[in-house]
Amino acid sequence: MSSFTSLFGKGSDGKSYKHQLKISALLFASVMIVISLAWSNAITALIDYYIPQKYAKSSNAWFKVLYALILTLIVIGSIDFIYGM
Repeated sequence: MSSFTSLFGKGSDGKSYKHQLKISALLFASVMIVISLAWSNAITALIDYYIPQKYAKSSNAWFKVLYALILTLIVIGSIDFIYGM
């Protein structure tokens, strides 16, 4: 029996299911990182678009707080949606 078939549920030792869960979790985490980077860029672009340049300097802490709050709400909403089902 090859290691590929035992990795995806054909093994008799019970470890294959644990490996499948680990692979699924790693794939999910990597996709979530890519998605969060995309959202980060999108929110930054929206803030840059709607906030006048004289207020949106990189040293202005309020816009960094606004950015962090928006990202936090998206992440909490996503987690609630995924695990609240």
